[in-house]
Amino acid sequence: MKSKFRRAIVITAVSAVTLFVLYQGLVLLYVFVPWSVPWVGNILIANPPAPVVKYGEFPFRLTYEIGGSQHVIEDTIICKFSGFETRGTAGKYRKWEDYLKSGKERITLLDCRDMKLMDRWGNRILELYFDYGNAQYYMGDEAPNRGGISNSVPYMYQKAGGSIGFSAISVDEAYETYQIKLINWEASPPVQNNFQ
Repeated sequence: MKSKFRRAIVITAVSAVTLFVLYQGLVLLYVFVPWSVPWVGNILIANPPAPVVKYGEFPFRLTYEIGGSQHVIEDTIICKFSGFETRGTAGKYRKWEDYLKSGKERITLLDCRDMKLMDRWGNRILELYFDYGNAQYYMGDEAPNRGGISNSVPYMYQKAGGSIGFSAISVDEAYETYQIKLINWEASPPVQNNFQ
C-alpha cells in the first residue's frame, strides 16, 4: 500500500514538474517568437542598393530678420552614408548622417533659454530654429524632408519633467510673437545619386 502511495506521489510530482516546464516553454515561445521572427527575417533580407555617391557638402546661406534687424547665417551641411539599418518589420533602409560643418546642432534663429518662454502646452521653449532638410534629400535618396522656408518654424522645448521635445509654430505666429521673419534660403542643390 505504501509503495503504491509513493508511486502515485512520484508520478504526480513528475507530471506537475513536466507540466510546469511545458507551460514555461510555451510562455517563453509566446514572448520571444514575435520579437525574434522579424530579427531573423531582417538578417535574411538583402540590403537595398548602396549609393554611388556616399559623401556630400552643401553650402548654404540663410537670411532672416529678428525685430527689424537682418541676420545672415552661412554654413555647410555635411551628408554621409553610414550603412544600413532595419526598420522593424518594414525591412532595411539606407542610413544617412547629416550635420553642420560649424559643429552646431541646428541653425538657431533665436535662443530662448534665458527668456523663460512657454508654449501653449506649458512647455519651456528653448530655441527656435530653421529646418534645413535631411541627408536623404541632399544625397538624392527618397527626399522625405527638403527643408527650406515653409509655413512653420520649428522649436525645441523642455517639459516640466526635463525631457526634450520638438514642435513648430506658424510663420505668422513666429513673426507676431518673436518678430522672426525668414527672408531667403539658398542651398546647394541635391546630388543626382545612383544606387547599385
